[in-house]
Amino acid sequence: MSENPITAIPRLADIGRDRESLLAALRSNGLPSAEIAIATLFTYEVEADILELLTRAASEDIDPPSVNLLFRGLHILGGRRLPSGYRPLIAFLRGPQQRVESVLGDAITETLSKILAGMYDGDPEPLLALISDLDVNQFVRDAALGAFTFLVFDGRIERSFAQNYLRRFERECTAPAGDMIWHAWMTAVALLGFEQLTDRARATFADGRIPADVAGEEHYRKLLKAALARPNDGERFADEYLGYIEDVLAELERWPLSD
Repeated sequence: MSENPITAIPRLADIGRDRESLLAALRSNGLPSAEIAIATLFTYEVEADILELLTRAASEDIDPPSVNLLFRGLHILGGRRLPSGYRPLIAFLRGPQQRVESVLGDAITETLSKILAGMYDGDPEPLLALISDLDVNQFVRDAALGAFTFLVFDGRIERSFAQNYLRRFERECTAPAGDMIWHAWMTAVALLGFEQLTDRARATFADGRIPADVAGEEHYRKLLKAALARPNDGERFADEYLGYIEDVLAELERWPLSD
């Protein structure tokens, strides 16, 4: 009887690698492309190490090689859509913001939203707490609300819940004018086609919560029009850099890490 091809998955040792060699490569500078691809395939081999490091980074500074491992590890866990990192990541993101910025850098605005969406474990409350925490960097909160928005589109958060939340958020949030959370809120309303909140969206432009040099009302109208015309078109979210990480290596190729 021939072996079932579905179960014929090689072991890590069969391809000449082991857990320690993968972790060493993920800690290194440059771009260990082969090891990133292998770690993404064999995530179960390194998942516990990434999670332990993530938990430690929430309470203490970590050395540069560990920063490399954590940065790449978060993209791997997010890309594999593993929920084990969801709550530890949010705890880390609500910690010292200088530490968050030193680990994630430009990924805060580029891929954090996709990482959060990929790790989502089905409970929106930790994500909402992150969005509302004004002690958190405004761009981290922006990314969190972007993840929330895509998860609603993807059917993992109920639309009725989301609409009520966004209505309440606009009424209760005390973030100052110019904070990026207002742009994220407007984008969420538009992308999700919540036309009932249009008057409130217009108010965010009129009272300066969204400055003219950040976005104008015409951008809101364009996004809303597309949402109403093409409600099931995921490309609308891709255009706003929202979604899931579909190719971990392609994302990490933009960041060959160095000292």
